Amino acid sequence: MIHAMKPFPQRICIKGANIANAVIELRAFKQSQDLKEISRDVVCFLTSLCWEQIQKDIASSFYCWLGNDWAERILQRWDWDDDILKKATVALNSTIGEINLSAKYYFAWQIIQSFLATKSKLSYELIWESGEDLACSFLLAKEGYYKQAFQALRNYLEVSVSILYFAVDKNAYINWIENNNFYHFPKFHKDEKYHRDMLSRLGEYLDRVDIEFMSSQYEKLNASVHSRRHRINMNIGRLQRSRNDFGARDLKHWSNTFNKNVRFMTSLFFKTLFLSSSE
Repeated sequence: MIHAMKPFPQRICIKGANIANAVIELRAFKQSQDLKEISRDVVCFLTSLCWEQIQKDIASSFYCWLGNDWAERILQRWDWDDDILKKATVALNSTIGEINLSAKYYFAWQIIQSFLATKSKLSYELIWESGEDLACSFLLAKEGYYKQAFQALRNYLEVSVSILYFAVDKNAYINWIENNNFYHFPKFHKDEKYHRDMLSRLGEYLDRVDIEFMSSQYEKLNASVHSRRHRINMNIGRLQRSRNDFGARDLKHWSNTFNKNVRFMTSLFFKTLFLSSSE
């Protein structure tokens, strides 16, 4: 017998939007060598969300929308000095498309942030924090601090899951926000010590494959937080740029992980927290 998933208690209806199509367009994002203009795949994504009209609503709200300049703000910070760029290897240049894909997913998450901040009653603090963690991961990777970039990405995953968790357990959120002695989120997933955790509760609302994905990604990202042996001295590549070694392998590993997690979480948020106007 198939277990029926509970619907999320707080769902946002976006007038004129086709959420299912937006998720399809999101998953079809492609690598780009240049992001000076919004590419066709992102235009299709925004069209599915009736973004032109919704952006006007956001502009008139108190929410500070950061995406008007597309992803340029992030990519400008990514640029290295000219003398360093002249030394860039072919391997680095081949990774630029992957980095630009990361910028697209970062932009898509900003869309999620703007919707939630203006049209939901979910925690504004956590919504804002999630985007800050992604920007932080971006900038740390740019500087070659890959271990710390993964740490920020882990925090993004934890904060994003907490937004969903608190959406289905309002009392847990009140306890977390008001209890000065309770600093940490509830446990992310089960271990021998804890018997109640965020993913177990979300298992009542989400498919098992989604729960397993978040659990496995969290475990992988833990390797950077707890400095497991293969993460020690991961930032040594910062010192090798004078020898034209940009750590392209680590950079690509970061961007692949970034893209996988942000694509997944953005799709999950759309599927669980949003309704098309026809639904």
